[in-house]
Amino acid sequence: MEIHPEFSIPILYNNLDEEVANDIELLLTPRLPNLSKPKDQTQLSDFDHSEKIFNIYRETPILVQEIKKSVEHFSENWGIKPPSNLEYWVQDYKNNDYHTRHNHPLSLISGVYWIRANKHASNFRIFSPNPYDSFPIEFNHSFTDIQPNKGLLILFPSYLYHEVLVNNINSIRTTIAFNLK
Repeated sequence: MEIHPEFSIPILYNNLDEEVANDIELLLTPRLPNLSKPKDQTQLSDFDHSEKIFNIYRETPILVQEIKKSVEHFSENWGIKPPSNLEYWVQDYKNNDYHTRHNHPLSLISGVYWIRANKHASNFRIFSPNPYDSFPIEFNHSFTDIQPNKGLLILFPSYLYHEVLVNNINSIRTTIAFNLK
């Protein structure tokens, strides 16, 4: 008798080159004062801005190339056609900021790129869609936590619920979040 973990859920991890990560941080950090707090949120963001604080295609083509390459790899391994409609926003988390549990039901793939993060930055938590995941057996995990790291790019199915845990004191945590439709 054997038990196989047949229903895995893909999460892609891609660590960008340190020089590229440094260039993106240098480009965006001076623009963070242009962010504002969306209604009912704690973190600063340009999510609801008509104009973003930067143009991802014009100003960070290497990041767009890495996202595209990651999406192609992710899609190929997930068995789907790669979506190409990218929408993005910058988020900056200060002490005690967080983002409550949510998902992106109108998208196919969601992602996060960490522009900057220090050792105090709070984890990014992705929840299992399994309704029985609370039973303490080998294959059941209620969630997985991802430790923020500058230059880390992750992709995951948009239907997965996720959250940003409460940021610690002295934390630095700035991201580009995005969806692909």
